[in-house]
Amino acid sequence: MASFWKRPQPIWWRKCLLQIHLWAGLITGLYVLVISVSGAALVFHEEMLAAAYVPVVSQAPGSRIGWDALHERMIRLHPGFQVSWFRNRENPREAIEVWLERDATRKIILADAVTGEVLGPKGGLVDSSLQWLADLHISLLSGQTGRIVNGVGAGFLCLLCVTGAIIWWPGIQNWRRSLSVSGGKSWKRINWDLHSATGAWSFIFVTIWAVTGVYFTFPQPFRSLVGMIAPLQKPASRPPGAAPPASASLAPVSTLVAAADRATPGKVTTWVGLPYRKGQRVAQVYRQDSFDAHAPILGVALDAYSAEVSQIRDFENLLLGDRLLRWLGYLHFGNFGGAPVKVLWTVLGLAPALLFVTGFLMWWNRVLSKRWRAWQQRPSPRFSNHAT
Repeated sequence: MASFWKRPQPIWWRKCLLQIHLWAGLITGLYVLVISVSGAALVFHEEMLAAAYVPVVSQAPGSRIGWDALHERMIRLHPGFQVSWFRNRENPREAIEVWLERDATRKIILADAVTGEVLGPKGGLVDSSLQWLADLHISLLSGQTGRIVNGVGAGFLCLLCVTGAIIWWPGIQNWRRSLSVSGGKSWKRINWDLHSATGAWSFIFVTIWAVTGVYFTFPQPFRSLVGMIAPLQKPASRPPGAAPPASASLAPVSTLVAAADRATPGKVTTWVGLPYRKGQRVAQVYRQDSFDAHAPILGVALDAYSAEVSQIRDFENLLLGDRLLRWLGYLHFGNFGGAPVKVLWTVLGLAPALLFVTGFLMWWNRVLSKRWRAWQQRPSPRFSNHAT
């Protein structure tokens, strides 16, 4: 170990880690590039959505369409799709946001608050572009299968972080030099310095994004680990139970909302979530003191078939374990600390893409370019002309 701290380059196991790092980077390089760029582009997505949103108020006579009539109309107009979310607005005549799901396809549309007529996609080009980026970042445009692939890719990124940190160490006398990019040298040396320095300065952030990326796909191991050191909210006292038979029908949306209203009086309904995948049985109704985006939220979980309330979660007064898990989301998305943190997350979010590009160029310089030159310099085959 003493030799590693002084002169690590000749050590055999470091060379093995270098090969693991190289091949893990090549295998996941395109994935890392896509996740890095899409993630950086999404850091300010809430602000961009708010800026692009223009309220659409119904001019049709009459009162607001009921939840059940709207749900039935959406299913009829979009065969094969299931409604996953309704977003309610303070103005009862303002267009209702509807989320529709089918396999790996999601559509977010606006419906007239009185007639239920489809007004078109929410937010136009900005919203549809951000939604496409979000689907790319979360599920690689491939639904649940893409989410699993994403979690595995995040695991490979964890491996890259660990091996990269070890092979980065240049020795006790040279570590400061590996934190900067030297000018006045060949582009190959500058590229090497850029890879080394970027990896060192972004190591903590990239590791956090990799670990939290695994968490979003495979949350249960993290919940079990956190539950060993801090209390977590217990499961619902009246769990919805097994998946319903194929012939069962969802409770009317109005019944679900009314049950949530009785369980949390004095609140307003802001979101209504319905199960849309086969085997799901839980509906979610979000209740707040007001329609202010920063108002405290209560999440009411219900059996989507019996409308029985199974759990009420106060997202502002979580147990310590739930708070720790919630911080995994904050650290991944940078939605804490305001604009300065988001700017930092946007800039550093591009570090994995830069590491892939510089790492690929290093591989090209050290391996592929030599093979390319050798192939170009190979002797031409000689053919003899035989007289017939």
